[in-house]
Amino acid sequence: DTVSIKYQNWFTKSVGWEVAGRSSPWGLVRQRYDFTADQGKPELVVIDTATNKVKSRIALPGRGYGTASTTDGHSLLVARPDLDKVAIVDLGTLKLTRTIDVCKSPAEVIVPGDIAYVSCTHSHQVAAIDTKDWKVRSLIDVGNGSDGLAWAK
Repeated sequence: DTVSIKYQNWFTKSVGWEVAGRSSPWGLVRQRYDFTADQGKPELVVIDTATNKVKSRIALPGRGYGTASTTDGHSLLVARPDLDKVAIVDLGTLKLTRTIDVCKSPAEVIVPGDIAYVSCTHSHQVAAIDTKDWKVRSLIDVGNGSDGLAWAK
């Protein structure tokens, strides 16, 4: 059997996938990087989990916060609260490929399937983004204090 573990470090806002066995339920063969949005600089730090060393840094046009990978392992979403956007990083090239306008002050990101959910603290909404075409499909009014997100199957 395949074991897949998703982990998120609340303090550094890092997200990564660790896969043991042949593949994950979403077809990942391997993932060996952890990503953390640097709160002091507008960049995403890429950590090689095989060596536990910084592999590279990806420049962001604004401070990053919450991060989550798509279930197919091709993209990483990075909330950018200062600019009201979500950045998309290609996990094959480790390059920033696009940005998406979302609600005000995006914070946390989860991607339980083909739709990514982004909590937006100041607009009191959660943005639902289609990961196939990167369009915001809806803004869900959730009330004051929208911040963290959790996914349960």
